[in-house]
This record gives sequence, C-alpha cells and structure tokens, in this order.
Amino acid sequence: MYKNEINKLLDNVYIQVKEGEYESALKTCDDLLTGNIEHKDDILRMRSQVHAYQNNIREALIDREEIILCGVAKVQDYYFSSQYLLELGLYAKTVDVLSDGIDLCEKLDVLTYRTDMYLLRAYSYMHVKEYLLARSDCNKVEDDSEFLIDNIGFITKNELLNKISCLAKGSEAS
Repeated sequence: MYKNEINKLLDNVYIQVKEGEYESALKTCDDLLTGNIEHKDDILRMRSQVHAYQNNIREALIDREEIILCGVAKVQDYYFSSQYLLELGLYAKTVDVLSDGIDLCEKLDVLTYRTDMYLLRAYSYMHVKEYLLARSDCNKVEDDSEFLIDNIGFITKNELLNKISCLAKGSEAS
C-alpha cells in the first residue's frame, strides 16, 4: 500500500477517535497492520494513540516500544513511551528511555520535546533517588520551563527543583 493511501486511512482512524469510535479505530489499525510492514511504524503510532485515548496505557506502551525496537523511532516515540512508563510508575525504565530519546534529539539536533525530556528524566531520577542527576537535568533547561506529566499535570522546573531539594534533605537526615 502506498504512503498516501496509508495516510488517508490513518486520517480516517483519527476521525473515528474524535467521534469516540475507539473499537472501530483499533480494528482499522489492526487490519492495516496485517501484511503492511512498510508503514508499520506509522500504524503503530496511531494505534498507540488510540490505546492511550482509551486509557489502555500498557497497550499504548507496547506499540511505542515495538517502534523503538524496530529501529525506526522518532523523538516523539521516546517522549510518549516515557509518559506511559511514568504513568505505570516504572521510573528506572523511564530514565533509560528518556536517555535514548535525549541522545536522538542531540544527534538529530531536534529541539521539540528536548526540554520536556530533560525535565521528565529529572523527575524520574528523583523517584529513583538520584538527586544529583535530577538537579543536573533541571539545570540543562531554561528557568521558566514547565512540563506535563500525564497523571499529575503541569509542573515547573523550579517546583521540581524544590521537590528534589526537599527529598534530598530528607534522605540525608535518614
């Protein structure tokens, strides 16, 4: 199937999602994946989004991980994978995925997602008690930066630094 045909079908999936027809959207994606190896990454990205809209985070993550394992990942695949991992509370794995995503940003000189990825990794480092690494990542972004954690909401760099400092002081006192 040609890229234009795939894009039209994926546009239809997007419309199905906007209309709340998630099962139909998933079926379309599944049908497209049958025998459509050439554009598998685009289809998996869309199916991942459909799963996320349904709050099927594990399934959304599985699709993004498959894209990454196939070696055709875009920066956005690392970003969304990290959001899903955070939602599942898998902080150490989040650090690994974000490190790979940040490396890709730097390799391709992509600015989109980079600040969020540093702050998400700092947040993840904080949860695995790597406070110095968390502070280091925070210091790599602008002071007025804020980022979104799906299950928490927006948080600023300074709010995150304050949390890191409080937790680091608490761990020193223990």
